[in-house]
Amino acid sequence: MEFQSSSHSIVEEKDSFEASQLGRSHSFTLPFDILGLIFHHVAAGYPVHLSSLLFVCRSWHDAVCLHPTLWATIRVDRTLLTIFAPKGAFRKLLIKHYIHSCLRRSGTVSLDVSVDLHPHQLSSFTSQNGLLETWSYLFFLVTDLIGPGGEHARRWRSFTWWCHRLDFTSRIFSKFPLILPVLEILRLRGVRLDASHIGAFPRCPRLHIVELHQFAVHPLKNEDCLLVSDLFITTEIVWLSLDLIVLSQFPRIRQLTLHTTLKGRALFILDRDDPPLNEVMLPRLQCLQLRGDVPSQVVGGLVVPSLKDLALDSYTSLEILGDLSLTRTVETVHIAIPNLDPYLLPKQVEKLLEAAPALKQLCAPKWFHNWLDKSKFHLGADILVVVEWNHIGDDAPLSLMAYTLLSSKTAGVQIKVILLRLSCLFRLPLVQQPLQHEQSNTNLSGA
Repeated sequence: MEFQSSSHSIVEEKDSFEASQLGRSHSFTLPFDILGLIFHHVAAGYPVHLSSLLFVCRSWHDAVCLHPTLWATIRVDRTLLTIFAPKGAFRKLLIKHYIHSCLRRSGTVSLDVSVDLHPHQLSSFTSQNGLLETWSYLFFLVTDLIGPGGEHARRWRSFTWWCHRLDFTSRIFSKFPLILPVLEILRLRGVRLDASHIGAFPRCPRLHIVELHQFAVHPLKNEDCLLVSDLFITTEIVWLSLDLIVLSQFPRIRQLTLHTTLKGRALFILDRDDPPLNEVMLPRLQCLQLRGDVPSQVVGGLVVPSLKDLALDSYTSLEILGDLSLTRTVETVHIAIPNLDPYLLPKQVEKLLEAAPALKQLCAPKWFHNWLDKSKFHLGADILVVVEWNHIGDDAPLSLMAYTLLSSKTAGVQIKVILLRLSCLFRLPLVQQPLQHEQSNTNLSGA
């Protein structure tokens, strides 16, 4: 009897301990929505990284499987192929099953699809499997993303395409449905193409962002070009007159980025087959970003009567802007040049001030502000200088702070306080917000 009573007590204690541990584990479980947000960072654009989380516990398993947005980003590139082909040999059924799992678990949410078939990405796989076999397999893999009758492509919110083969691009585009109803972002990267090689592209009634990288001729319909508000044109180092023709087909853009990726003087080549285009009218353009060295033949052809915001990161762009009339309406200039050239900078800044009579705010790195203090260069009393901590190497502060800037004035010192929102630590776009606080007509000792 004593043995039975002791065994019963042991069983009861075991049950109570397991119940307490179960309750404790539930009490420490994060909410379903919070787990979803955390797992978005774990996935990092590749839902395959979530597979190890499925076996941790029931709550994590449900959070992974029942959050459709975790599966809504699908990338076909070297990273994905390396996961499923560690030694260069494709595991075709595994990749196919993974793509189908993403499409199924994403439910009805919009998809972000990226296909990167650059030759540098595929070199090791083509040598292992054979060129023809690799491209044949990739063709069927991409058609799975499109879906039978284009049912999956109709859910695409963004589409990135990087391929150097014209025949492959034409074959894939021919599989698209007649309309991509929710597509908002289109990124095309490849080689300089002839329009006859691409074919027609579906209608995109919600398109507003287009990025063209080494893709001088776009396949969009004219009515869709009129919907685009943000346009990015990127080339390596050679600009063509064809780029100006492409630019003129997007007359309603509000933000334009022209980017030369390679360092050195960019080249401009006039194509004899295309009629010369002296002016590109962009009446709604408000923000222009020049990254790298963009030729004056490209920038000088822009007619932008509403331009308010200008950003540049090279002395070449700063030099040519001083000679152009497009800066006459500019109110804010962002100078993201990484280092100081004491010989070029004073001349080019002086030319910029003369060419931009409406300038109110000059945003520049910390070294520019230090140069202003040492050189005693006079910008003018009405121009506000803002220090942008937009590079990790800029000795940026580690918390939000108020930064006091002094600008010389005839009757004393004008003090303006700028609240800087730190962006470099979190890799977010920089936001600077001037406070509505100004102490005017105060002397330096009073300040």
